[in-house]
Amino acid sequence: TANELQHKFKQHKLLLTKQGWLPPQEVFGGPPIFGDRRPFAAAIRGCDPLWEALQLKEPSPEDCVKVLQEVAKGRKREPEADEKAILLETFEKLAEHWKNGETSEKSKMAKLALWTTKGWQRQRPVYATDDRSLIAGLGDHLAIWCPGVELEQFRPLLEPLKVNENLADNAHEINPEHAYEDDELTEVFRQAVGLLHEKLLHKDTSLPKKLKTQWDSLETYSVKVHQDLELRVEVDPNQAHNCEVDAKVDIDAATVYVKNRDVLGRVEKGGRALAALFEGNPENLAMEWVAAYQNAQDGIEKRNLERAEERAARQEAEMEDRLVEFQESTAERHGSRANRASQSFGSSQRPETSTSRRAPLGPAHAPAAPRVLHDPGSLTLVDPAGRRTEGPRSPAGSNSERSSALSSPRSESIAPQSRTPPPLYTSGELESAGLELLRRVLGGDSDEIVDLRTQRGVGADAVDELRRYYELKVHAGKEPDQVTLTYSGVKRALSTPDFFLVVVSNIEKSGDTQPTVRVFLDPLKQLQPTDRGSITLSGVREAKSLIYTFDPTDEGLTPDSRD
Repeated sequence: TANELQHKFKQHKLLLTKQGWLPPQEVFGGPPIFGDRRPFAAAIRGCDPLWEALQLKEPSPEDCVKVLQEVAKGRKREPEADEKAILLETFEKLAEHWKNGETSEKSKMAKLALWTTKGWQRQRPVYATDDRSLIAGLGDHLAIWCPGVELEQFRPLLEPLKVNENLADNAHEINPEHAYEDDELTEVFRQAVGLLHEKLLHKDTSLPKKLKTQWDSLETYSVKVHQDLELRVEVDPNQAHNCEVDAKVDIDAATVYVKNRDVLGRVEKGGRALAALFEGNPENLAMEWVAAYQNAQDGIEKRNLERAEERAARQEAEMEDRLVEFQESTAERHGSRANRASQSFGSSQRPETSTSRRAPLGPAHAPAAPRVLHDPGSLTLVDPAGRRTEGPRSPAGSNSERSSALSSPRSESIAPQSRTPPPLYTSGELESAGLELLRRVLGGDSDEIVDLRTQRGVGADAVDELRRYYELKVHAGKEPDQVTLTYSGVKRALSTPDFFLVVVSNIEKSGDTQPTVRVFLDPLKQLQPTDRGSITLSGVREAKSLIYTFDPTDEGLTPDSRD
């Protein structure tokens, strides 16, 4: 019978434990939560009916309290790994008894020594929080219980253990007015909250209900960056401490405060701060938050990229419309009746120069030709649509023809030198020739297009009667790919919508060179800036622009070339 079985096991001590052979009344049943500090029956498959027949008892609240007292007795150092396991499982068993209404050891529990941030503490007050930033910031000032796991598992024990959990409720931001709202982080946060809510509804239907505020409300929170983020924790009416934190969600202010822009999407910072909004502070919620945050960030970046592409396409279309308007206005000045539907926009290509115009190469020992400028009056304007506009006749004695007069020979004999002769023009004459070509392009004279080169601080070299400003970059030789704007030029470009950059090249008369005028609208947007003190803009030969070239007048061409 059951009585005989119990008697025989008791009489002969028939239960083998780690502490030796013992009678059933001295052995516990169930998991060995006390480690080697108490005897437990072996966990053998199929033996449960036997343990029930022998009436093995499970650890009682009194047993749990005694073991907890033994572990802490006379200790000063942190518990060892095996002791931490005993403490953890014993507190869990004690919490189970407490939830079942077994409160016989309440008075003793209030005096239990607990492992805290200030060592073993028997005296109260002792505090508890799941907020790791508060633990790190206040641990040197307050005894904060360190149970080794999420506090939720031991929440039923906080009242009998006389542990205060109000630290987070009494924490408030210091100088919140010093924080500034970050629109980009706010957008990501709100998107991530929506994704997190959707994920939790599918994964754990009970978890969304544990949020301490409303989901709809949380999706309207703002994110503010506070570089000196600190909390003031009112421990009691006579005690307060400051605590540095990386992130804090303030329900009353409907605001998420972060120390910098990088912490919101991190598990131990933004993730922990958000988890604090949930009852029980679920352990895995911080990880779920990081996944939702990353997905929200990726989605916003993709959408912003699509918007950027749309914006770029719209700006390009607007730029083409403005170039069309500019080209048509100059054509009207010239009295052109050509079909304006055909347009030619920015590229580095130019009309091929007829080979019949090329000057024949002289002998290797021939002296270098004198360096003179093209005479704007002897050129024919060719606009981007290929329309030709005849220019004024070159006046007699033009500056560009100074080199045509013959010199008297000298008696000394000097061998020719292989070097480039100095130019027969000044830099001022070079710029003036460039300005004259611009006037030819615009179809205006000196009254309509005013020279501003001698006026400092204007930020442009010319202005027309429509208050359109032109900055000239004139080059004797081939067109460069970089030009430099002065400080005043940059200011003019930023402040004046009708600001044009004009790059004039091939002004020097050499062989079959073809003077070219390239016109840019909004050069700061069209070209790439290079930081060199002032500002250097790159990509001249590739950006969208209008290109005007100049051919010799018909009188200067052979019949074949004229055709």
